[in-house]
Amino acid sequence: MSRWMAASRLGAFGEPTRDAVYSWLLDTLRIVALEDAQVCIFLMSLKDKCLEWQLGAEMVAACVGAGLVKLFPSADEGGCPNDETVLRRLFVSDPEQILSADAREANIWGCTYVIGTKECQRLLARHGFLECKTALILARVIDERLASGEVRSSDGAPIIDISPERAARLRALAEQSSQVEREAPLEVRRQAFVAELNAVLEAHSVVQNCVVQS
Repeated sequence: MSRWMAASRLGAFGEPTRDAVYSWLLDTLRIVALEDAQVCIFLMSLKDKCLEWQLGAEMVAACVGAGLVKLFPSADEGGCPNDETVLRRLFVSDPEQILSADAREANIWGCTYVIGTKECQRLLARHGFLECKTALILARVIDERLASGEVRSSDGAPIIDISPERAARLRALAEQSSQVEREAPLEVRRQAFVAELNAVLEAHSVVQNCVVQS
């Protein structure tokens, strides 16, 4: 077992192995790589079991620390102003308490959003796991907005990352991912992804200071 995984709460969770958790994390990263989602997506079930929420918090912290995802807290909806505060609250906020007196604390799981970074997209594309159709749709939307001059929001602020460069990058990543998917078997790609993901997390193991030791 790797140094990173030894620091996690997998032992307390029981059955899931590093490989099982990383396979689950692959599915989660594929969802958030190109579109934002509530951070509670990291609480999805794992092999028909409810993922222990502390483990979900550790996965969020690991991916943020490794530069694979970004958080978008909403202070107006009970969120926090920065990543450090969000992560600290995730580790002490049981999402099942959303209807209890601790609802404000638990609400951090619903009012914080997460989206994959460029590195996340590149990692997935290298192993043929990027959602190519979604990437191409986003590239087309960018083209359409650029053509219509729709590059600013209603308040006049520039829309983030609406550029020809981003559209070209998304198309290139989609092409790379599609080619890898055609050329390599699924299990080979999955194992290679797990190995690289582990290396990425190990390289950023300093962020695991926030992980609860088992």
